[in-house]
Amino acid sequence: MVVLLLFMSHAIVGTKDSLLTSTTSSVSYIPGVTGEQIKLIMHSTAACATSADVSSSLVMTVNPKGDPAVSISSAPGLSVCPGSTVILSVATPAFGGTAPTYKWTKNGGSTVLGTSATFSFIPANNDKVSLEMTSNDQCRNRDSAVSSATLTVKTIPAPVASIESNPATTGGLVFGQSVTLKAVVTANEGTEQSYQWILNSKVLAGETSSTLTSDKFFNNDSVACIITAMGECGPVSTSVYKKMSMHNLAAGNVAMNGNNIHIMPNPNKGIFTIDGTIASNEEEVAVEVTNMLGQVVYKDVATVHGGQINKQVQLQSNLANGMYILNVRSGNESSAFHFVLEQ
Repeated sequence: MVVLLLFMSHAIVGTKDSLLTSTTSSVSYIPGVTGEQIKLIMHSTAACATSADVSSSLVMTVNPKGDPAVSISSAPGLSVCPGSTVILSVATPAFGGTAPTYKWTKNGGSTVLGTSATFSFIPANNDKVSLEMTSNDQCRNRDSAVSSATLTVKTIPAPVASIESNPATTGGLVFGQSVTLKAVVTANEGTEQSYQWILNSKVLAGETSSTLTSDKFFNNDSVACIITAMGECGPVSTSVYKKMSMHNLAAGNVAMNGNNIHIMPNPNKGIFTIDGTIASNEEEVAVEVTNMLGQVVYKDVATVHGGQINKQVQLQSNLANGMYILNVRSGNESSAFHFVLEQ
C-alpha cells in the first residue's frame, strides 16, 4: 500500500483506469503493476489564484516479491592442491536488498569465520563451508538464505619406481666389476623427473641422471635414488634403494700348482694375514700388493717353514678403499688373490 501526502485544500487522485477522490491531505493506494501512472489534480479556492486547477503525476514502480537466495564461487575452484589458499565469494545473490549481511561457517560449526562478501582459508579435504545471507530487501518473503560448498584437496601420489642393475645382481656381483644402476619410474611419472643418487647416506655430488655407474661398490653398500616428479601440484618425491651384494673374484682359498693360500680377513682395513701351504722348496717367497691399475703399493718377503706360510701384512693407512691384488711368487710360479680394502 502506498500513502500519498497531498497537502492541499482539495484533491482528485486518479490512475489511467480509475479515479479516486479525496478531500484530505492523503490517500491510500495499492499499486497494480509497474508503469502505472498516478495523477493528482488540485482545485484551488484561493481568491487570487491565477489558475483554479493544477496537476502533477508520477509513474509507479512495483517490485516483485521473492525468496532470498545466494551461491558461492571459489577461486581457484572446488578441487585444489594441498596447501592452496581458496578464496570463496558471494555469487549471484537474489533478494538480498541494499545491505545484506553475511556469515561464513565451516563443517557445521557455530563459530563465525568471516562476515564479508569473501572468505579465504587453506582447506582440508572435504571441508564444507556454509554461507548465510541475511537480507534487507523490502520485498523479501523471508529473512535469510543459506548455501554451501565442499572443498576437495587433491591426493598427489608419489612416483613408483625401482632400481635395475646391469649386470643383474642375481647370484651377486664381483668386487671391482663395473655396475650400472638405473632408476626406472613405472607410475606417476609426472611431466618430468629429476634424480639424486645417495651411497650409504652420502649424497653423490653430480650424480643426477637416471643411471649410476661405478666399479667401487662394496658388499652391503646401500644405494638409494631420490626421484622427483613434476606434477600438477608441483614436485613430489620418492626414494628407492638397493643393497649391493658383492663377492670376491677369488673367494675362498687360492689353490694353484699345489699352493693353497688364503687371506684373513677379507675385506679388511689394511691389516691381514696370509696363511696356507706352498709347494716350494724356497725358504722365502715374494709378497706383493698392487692396486687395480697395476701399481705396487706393498712389497716384502715371507718365510716358508715346512711348506707353510703365515705372514701378517700391514698396508699404508693412506690407501684408498677398493679392490687390490695380492701376489705370492715362488720361483717362476705365482698365485694371485683379490681382496677388498675398507678402511
